[in-house]
Amino acid sequence: MGAGWQYNIPIYYNDFWEWDQGTNAWTQKANFAGSARGDAVSFSIGNKGYALTGYDGAYATNELWEWDQAANTWSQKAIFPGLMRAYGAGFSIGLKGYVGCGINGGVLNDFWEYDQLTDTWLQKADIPVARFICVSFSIGNMGYVCIGGFSNSNLFNDMWEFNPALNTWTQKANFPGGIRAFASGFSIGNMGYVGTGWDGGTTYNDFWRFDPALNSWAPEANYPHLITDIDDASFSIGCKGYFGTGATTPNSGAPYFSDFWEYEPDTCSLTGIEIPFASGGSEFLISPNPFSEKLNIRIDNNEPAEIIIYDMNSKKVFHKNFTNTVSINTRSFAKGIYIYEVKNKNGYLKREKIVKN
Repeated sequence: MGAGWQYNIPIYYNDFWEWDQGTNAWTQKANFAGSARGDAVSFSIGNKGYALTGYDGAYATNELWEWDQAANTWSQKAIFPGLMRAYGAGFSIGLKGYVGCGINGGVLNDFWEYDQLTDTWLQKADIPVARFICVSFSIGNMGYVCIGGFSNSNLFNDMWEFNPALNTWTQKANFPGGIRAFASGFSIGNMGYVGTGWDGGTTYNDFWRFDPALNSWAPEANYPHLITDIDDASFSIGCKGYFGTGATTPNSGAPYFSDFWEYEPDTCSLTGIEIPFASGGSEFLISPNPFSEKLNIRIDNNEPAEIIIYDMNSKKVFHKNFTNTVSINTRSFAKGIYIYEVKNKNGYLKREKIVKN
């Protein structure tokens, strides 16, 4: 967690901190290498973090910065080709990062894909409704953007799902907490969580769970901060979610906080999930995930395909051509996170993370 700003002073930050779930301790890391700023977009891919855009008193640059967790260093990557902006949306799916929405003079609805392996950007389908100060996260192979608004007086409660394989947006069930912006959210397993926020006059501490399989929302325990605050920094680790910092309102003179909270859902499933993936009329299945001694892949067609597996340093550790099914002996794989790609003559069928126990 790092950077950010206090609107009421104003002061902008470039410090960067790591929280250890096992010890409940914070350690300061290398400062963010770009200009001090708030309202930037961030996402992570493997053991690399990415930050771009934001506001530093004027609109910040369109530089993309990568943080290497192991080396504790920042390096500049390919320039973001969209307009410079603040209050955008960002999430990651497999080896790709996705950035869009935000504001720069006008409110934006463009969306862009960043490829970690090639360090390149590609413009994707626009989200149908432009917005800023929204919530975004990913669940499995899909990205989600919800609420936010076109202005502080024109706010939304809608929810949109992005399918990178089809490059399409689909509207989902509306957020039941009402219109708002400056909310926060994250995903845990196969669920999304959204809470807090401000509707132009009132701040909220309610908290909601989104189930993409049922396309439905359900209330969860309220965020317990004694003074309702908004614009919290949020992320998840395993089966737990985290909120921290924030302010009472987005207006001048608002109190700011440094507290940090942990959320644990009633149930959580991060393992043993097998999700069919349709592409070009065929069904794709990889199991188990996490895996131990064997990994099985099935495609329900007779077309030749190939699977490539990378470690989190983007080093290729396995490559095989196959038709229909393949079973991989993974006993020699070290424990940890891997990225696999399966593709046929038409391109990628799937790119996603898998875990070796």
